[in-house]
Amino acid sequence: MEPVHIVVQHVRRESRECFRLVAYRGVEGFWPVEFTSLDDLVQALRIVLPAFDRTQIAVAGPSEESSILWAGDLKLSDAELARIGLRKIHPRV
Repeated sequence: MEPVHIVVQHVRRESRECFRLVAYRGVEGFWPVEFTSLDDLVQALRIVLPAFDRTQIAVAGPSEESSILWAGDLKLSDAELARIGLRKIHPRV
């Protein structure tokens, strides 16, 4: 199984912020999933990675900019990715 690259982003837009989970495998993309809190995102990751610890995520201080909090390559199946809300983007033919 080819690893999937997972990225956790802290997204800040105007007066709104969220935590986004992004994934891709080679040229294959997945629809991003947004969470209202970092705790919710970590809880979702623990569904497929029970040992995932919030301390692995580097939370930036107050800023107007969006930032990447964590990134890694993981061996997860499409079924596992779907369990945390990540669904393949199917190209239009």
